[in-house]
Formats: sequence, C-alpha cells, structure tokens
Amino acid sequence: MENLDWRLRITVLWIFLAVSISAAMILYIMSPGIVEEIINGEMEGMEITSWIFIIFALFWLIPLIMAFLTLVLKESINRWSNFIIGLFFLLFLLR
Repeated sequence: MENLDWRLRITVLWIFLAVSISAAMILYIMSPGIVEEIINGEMEGMEITSWIFIIFALFWLIPLIMAFLTLVLKESINRWSNFIIGLFFLLFLLR
C-alpha cells in the first residue's frame, strides 16, 4: 500500500508539470508581440518549423506519459525512468 501511495504522489507531480508547462506556454503567447511573431513564422528570432511544434508537443506529452508509466511499470524500472526523465526536465527547465 505504501508503494502505491508514493506512485500516486509522483503521478500527481508529473501531471502538475504538464499543467505548469501548459500555463507557461499560454502566458508566453499572451506577451505583447508574440502572436505577431508566430503569425510571421518566427519566435524569438528563430524560424518556426514543424519540428518546433513537435518538440513543444513532446515537452507537454512526456510528463503525461510518465504519469501513466509511473503507475504501471515495475518498481525498479519505474525508479530509473522517473530519475532519468525527471533529471532531463530539471536540467532543461533550469537552463
């Protein structure tokens, strides 16, 4: 039972990360001039390509996938996958 309790806590944290990323994207788009840049095909001086949209989608989907996997994976695989993906997100978001 204690193991399930920790899995549920980690699952909630992954879902919270996905919601936070969604909120950050919405707040970024609401900044002055960003919509015009996106319409012109640029974002912060970079050309917007389909790969940019795929990367944004992955950064939103990976936490949701990890929330599901946290509940279904075996304990050892779960621990390592959460550690590696969590470390990746930590390093990316702290940059």
